[in-house]
Amino acid sequence: MPEIKLNLRPNLLRLFRYLSAIILNYLNQFRKRSNKLTEVYDKSNINKENCKKDVREYKDLKKKGELNMITLERVSA
Repeated sequence: MPEIKLNLRPNLLRLFRYLSAIILNYLNQFRKRSNKLTEVYDKSNINKENCKKDVREYKDLKKKGELNMITLERVSA
């Protein structure tokens, strides 16, 4: 009866690659999520600054009487 030889090295290498891929995919999902959160945070800060700027401009125009209160647009002179 011929002896069956098992070559375990390729199987162990394949198992290592498989487990490595699983672990890296698991870790990458958190990295992608944190990048999205910082991007959303940056955009919200920009929007807040733009709103503050718009409110300041609105108050300045209102003081100067250059604002039409019905349409909330600048009155062209």
